[in-house]
Amino acid sequence: MARKTVAQLLAEVNANFPDNNSGAITPSVIRSFFNDVIESFGPAFAIMSRQSPLPLGVVGASPVVIPDYNGVGAAQAPWTFAPLLGTLMWPEFPNAARLDVQATLELAANDAVELELYVNGMATGYIKQAVAGEGAGAGNPVSVSFGGIVTNNSSASIYDVRVRSLVGNASPTVNYITVMASSITVR
Repeated sequence: MARKTVAQLLAEVNANFPDNNSGAITPSVIRSFFNDVIESFGPAFAIMSRQSPLPLGVVGASPVVIPDYNGVGAAQAPWTFAPLLGTLMWPEFPNAARLDVQATLELAANDAVELELYVNGMATGYIKQAVAGEGAGAGNPVSVSFGGIVTNNSSASIYDVRVRSLVGNASPTVNYITVMASSITVR
C-alpha cells in the first residue's frame, strides 16, 4: 500500500464511513482503513554511509556529488538508495523528509569546503555546512554535521550531498560520511 497524506485519509473516512444506516461499514472497510493509517504514519527511513577514506581529487567552486557509499546501507519502503551514485530516493509526493548528514573530512592547510544537500539536482540553499582545514591536514580529520527538513509537492525526490571549494581549489578526502533520511507525514 502507498503512504497517504492526512487529507487523503480524511477523504477516505468521509467516503467509506457513512452514518451506517445502510450497513455500508463492514469489517473489510474498517480493516482497509486502519491498514492505510498504519502504513501512512509508520516510520520509513533510509541510511547510507561510507566508512573508509575517499579522496575526491581537486574540487572547485562547482559542487560535485559525494559518491560511492561503501558502508552500511538500508532502506524501508518506499525509500530506496543507490550507494554508488550517492543518492537516496523517495518516490511518493507530496512528501516531507528529515535528512541528517554527519561526516569527517581531511583538508589541507587553508582549504575550506562546503557540503550541501541537493534535491532533484537543485541546492536546498539552507541545508549545508562549511568546514575549513585550518591547517589540520592529512591524519587530522575535521567533523561536520548538519540537517534539515525538505518538502516536495510536485515530484518524487532524489537526495544527494555535494561538496564545493570555498577557496579556489581544494582536495578533500572524505574519511566517513553518513546520510540518514526519515519520512514525515504531510497534510
